[in-house]
Amino acid sequence: MGVGRPKQLLELSGRTLLERAVSAFEDSELIDRIVVMASEDTLAVAEEIVERAAFAKVTDIAVGGASRRATTLAALERLHDDVRNVLIHDAARPFVSGALITRCVEALDSHEAAVPVLPSSDTIYQVTPDNRLDVVLPRASLRRAQTPQAFELSLLRRAHALAEADDHHEATDDCGLVRHYFPDIEVHMVEGDERNIKVTTPSDLALAAVLASDANR
Repeated sequence: MGVGRPKQLLELSGRTLLERAVSAFEDSELIDRIVVMASEDTLAVAEEIVERAAFAKVTDIAVGGASRRATTLAALERLHDDVRNVLIHDAARPFVSGALITRCVEALDSHEAAVPVLPSSDTIYQVTPDNRLDVVLPRASLRRAQTPQAFELSLLRRAHALAEADDHHEATDDCGLVRHYFPDIEVHMVEGDERNIKVTTPSDLALAAVLASDANR
């Protein structure tokens, strides 16, 4: 992002991305508890944001790991064994809706894992290591994955335990991890949300500012 601080702490119309993301889960009747993970140098700020917003469902705020997978594993280790299902969400997606959360939770009534997806409107190229065009992927079969990704907790814990013992595997998301170690388990796809953007670049932040402004009208 190039702004000198984690994007999750950037503000849109007076509210940080982190606060906006947590608020959606706080407001959902299907969510019981929330665990917020932060880097060591932003933990105090995250705690301040949660306290100021008076989130009643946030039961834990903790330091994550050196990678996405390590951070998820650290979060899973903080959950009690009486938890059946878990949703993993990027705080950099501040416009997650209650309807999307509901679709993900309800998918776990009949599936062990679920992911919100959108069709790809762009043609996607697979390139070689030296950045040459290799394969033009068939757009009709491609989907863009979003979060929250939903799982039976026991399944996701087993996947992370296997990954922890596998020095060569580092998944970019949790559904990919489940798919890698348990290929026979269906990762169910639910309808994603175009507004559920991930703020990664300055142009994403500009779009997010427009969405925040529209939401405040």
